[in-house]
Amino acid sequence: MQQCLEPPVSLLSSFSASFNVSLWHTLGQVESTEARAMHNVGLAGLTYWSPNVNVLRDPRWGRAQETPGEDPLVVFKYAANYVRGLQEVDGQGYFSTQNRLKVSSCCKHYTAYDIDNWKGIDQFHFYAKVTAQDMEDTFQPPFKCCVEEGHVSSVIYLVSDCDSIEVYYDDIHYTRTRDDAVALALKAGLNTNCGDYLGKYIEKAVNLSKVDMSTVDQSFIYNYIVLMRIGFFDGDTKVQPFGNLGPSDMCTDGHQSLGIEAAKQGIVLLDNNGVPCRFTTPLQGMQKYLSNITYEPGCVNVQCTDASQNEAAAKAAAAADNVVLVVGLDQSIERESLDRVNLTLP
Repeated sequence: MQQCLEPPVSLLSSFSASFNVSLWHTLGQVESTEARAMHNVGLAGLTYWSPNVNVLRDPRWGRAQETPGEDPLVVFKYAANYVRGLQEVDGQGYFSTQNRLKVSSCCKHYTAYDIDNWKGIDQFHFYAKVTAQDMEDTFQPPFKCCVEEGHVSSVIYLVSDCDSIEVYYDDIHYTRTRDDAVALALKAGLNTNCGDYLGKYIEKAVNLSKVDMSTVDQSFIYNYIVLMRIGFFDGDTKVQPFGNLGPSDMCTDGHQSLGIEAAKQGIVLLDNNGVPCRFTTPLQGMQKYLSNITYEPGCVNVQCTDASQNEAAAKAAAAADNVVLVVGLDQSIERESLDRVNLTLP
């Protein structure tokens, strides 16, 4: 099985750095095509928790690499076009195809989310002081656009107090038991849970009459509607729309060319994280044009936890006419649940 197209990822923004709405739409189409191809051979589902449309306000955030950037206008245009590319069955919209979905997309994380774990403060205990203007001008537009223009099929919400501890206690309700929390969440419209709370405590909540079975049924209905829209219950995938897609549709020359074009248009892009179809290292690229190259790794990993190779690299640099220093980040430096404390090189 060939590897799928991995769109370019940068420190501050992904392919949104191209500022090209048609490119975002096309990349969504390509990714959903490859998702369908993987689904047809049993290697992938059809519901995707993508894209991340949180506005990036601090580049130290561990999930900065997932976001479209710091500009709300760019973020919400990216959101709508990428979602449409992922979900549209025929490229013309949903209603011409009985509201079908190619894959199910999900805009995340609603709302005011830009911290994971920074100096002991995590996303679940963060006191988010957000003004009404900042909420409407910065945080909300991407989600509004996801729904109204992208017609996204789901939204992930995040537990954030949004400067509303009193509101959480009095209106949203702070609960003392897990089954109470599950009951209130279901009543508020939650349909699925990224975790184990619903699975563990929903039965107890029903048995204690804290939530009606009809409310549970409604949550199931909403989930099954999405599955019906992606054709999950339509039988043999080979005779369904997109049933002809398979390994030969993975990482095609056209898809690879699109990935290269996306990287070119977003020139600040630094990293193509994942397993690419094929790759050329910076060293290999330079060796194609230069014959006299001295290479020293300098560090054993991105964090440079072992300094034993530093001296050799320093000597090589001192003796060279020109030095090309290749540096960067990986998931050991920043990721979900791991924010950076500064912006210096690792």
